[in-house]
Amino acid sequence: MRFQTKLLLVFLAFALLTSALMLLFTLQSKKLLIEQADLNRRDFSRIIQISAQRLSSIPENQMEKVEQLIQELKKNEAVSEVTIVNKDQKVVASTNPSLVGQSHPLSSMEVVINEKEDPVDTLGRFSPFEITVPIIRDKRITGLVRTTVILRDIRYPLEMLYYKNTIITIIILIIGFGSSLIILKRLNRPLQNLMRAAEKVASGDLSVDIKPVERDEIGQLGAAFSVMTQRLAEQKSLENKLHSFERKAILAELSSFLAHEIRNPLNLIMLTAHYLGTQFVPQQQEQRKKFDELVASLKSEVEHLNQMISNFLSMGKATLKKTRFRVFGLYEQIMVLVRQQITAKSLSFDYQGDQQLELFADNEQLRLVLLNLILNAIAAVSDGGQIALSVSRTSDPRPCAVLVLTDNGPGLNPEIFGQVFEPYFSEKALGVGLGLALVKRIVEEHNGTINADNRPEGGARFTIAIPLEEG
Repeated sequence: MRFQTKLLLVFLAFALLTSALMLLFTLQSKKLLIEQADLNRRDFSRIIQISAQRLSSIPENQMEKVEQLIQELKKNEAVSEVTIVNKDQKVVASTNPSLVGQSHPLSSMEVVINEKEDPVDTLGRFSPFEITVPIIRDKRITGLVRTTVILRDIRYPLEMLYYKNTIITIIILIIGFGSSLIILKRLNRPLQNLMRAAEKVASGDLSVDIKPVERDEIGQLGAAFSVMTQRLAEQKSLENKLHSFERKAILAELSSFLAHEIRNPLNLIMLTAHYLGTQFVPQQQEQRKKFDELVASLKSEVEHLNQMISNFLSMGKATLKKTRFRVFGLYEQIMVLVRQQITAKSLSFDYQGDQQLELFADNEQLRLVLLNLILNAIAAVSDGGQIALSVSRTSDPRPCAVLVLTDNGPGLNPEIFGQVFEPYFSEKALGVGLGLALVKRIVEEHNGTINADNRPEGGARFTIAIPLEEG
C-alpha cells in the first residue's frame, strides 16, 4: 500500500469518526425532543380530558365528586395545583385552601395554556404552565378548571445532553488524535531510520543496511538507499585497492632506484676487499690470520647488504623462498646483528615463549621484518630500556604463529595507528617511511596480518600472525 494512501486512510477514518459523532448527537437530541414533547402532550391531553369532559358531567351540588376529580388530577406528578370556579365566579374547590371563596373571572370557551413567568427552580430545569379549561353545559360556561402543571423544561435536558456530548466528543477526539499520532509515528518510523542511515553514510559508515518492511514508496526508497550504499562501499573498496596498487607501484619503483644506487658502491667495496685480500696480505702468520678474518667479515657484511637490497627489491614481486626454520633461530641471527646497538644503550632483550616453534616461510624476508621492527624499538626506548619478543601459537580462527614485539618506550600516537604502515609516512625527522610499509607487504605475502597499538602499561606493541603451513 502506498504511503500517500495510508495517510489518506488515517484522515478519512478521523473524518468518519467526527461525522459519526455529529450524527449520533443529532439523533440523540431529536429523540429527546420527541420523547419530552410526547410526554408533555400526554399530560396536557389527560388534564384537559378530565377537566372538560368529566367535570361537565358532574352536577353542581355534588361536591364530593368534585373533590374526587381534584384528587384524581393530583395523582399526576406534573400537577401542582387544581382550582375549580363556579358560574358565580367563586372558587368552590382547590388544592390550595386559601383560594376557596375568592373571586376569579371566567375565561372564554377555549382551552388556554399559559407559561408562568415565576421559575420553579433557579437551575431552570422545570417550567410551570397554567391550563384553564372552561366547564360548558348547554353551550354555556358554567365554570372553569384552572390547573397548574410543572413540566420538565426541554431546554435543560438539551443543555445537559449538549454538555455530555461535548465532553464525550472531546474524549473521543483526544483518543482519535492520540491514535492518529501513534499511527503516523509508526508510518514515520521508516523515514527516521532512513534519516539516521543517511547520517551514518555522511559520516563515512557505508556498512548500514536498511531492510524495508513495507512495500510502499518509503520501502522502495529504503531498498534503493541500501543498493546505493552497497555500490558506494564497492566503489570505495575499489578505490582503496587502486590506491594500494598505486602506492606499491611507486614504492617498487623507488626501491629499485635506491637499490641500484646502493649496489654500485657495494660492488666497489666488494672488489676492493677482494683486492686487499689478495694484494696486501701481511707476511707474519699471526697478522695474516687476523687480516683474513677482517676481510672475510667485510665481504660477509657486504653480501648481507646485497641480500637485504634483494629483499627490498622483492617488494614488487610475489616470489617467496620458503623453508622450515625455528623462530628462536631467527631471533639468534638477528641478535648477532643488533647486539652492538643493544649493548651501547644497555638494553635488555628477552625472548619469551616456545623456542621450538617452527615456521614454513621465507627466512630472509621474515628476518628483514623482525630486524626492521627491532631497530625501530631500539631507537624508540631510552637507555636501560626493555624490549621483548613473545612467541606463541593459536588456532583461532586458523593455526598461526603469533609474534608480539613490545618495548617500554613512549609508544605510538593513537591518532596514527592506521597510518604507520603507509608508504612515506614517518614521524622521524630523517625517516623515509618505507620500512614499515615493507614489513606489512612481506607479512601479507605470507597470508599473515600485522597490527600496531600500545600496551596498557605503556610502550609500543606490534603483533604479527603467520599461518602455520606444512612444508
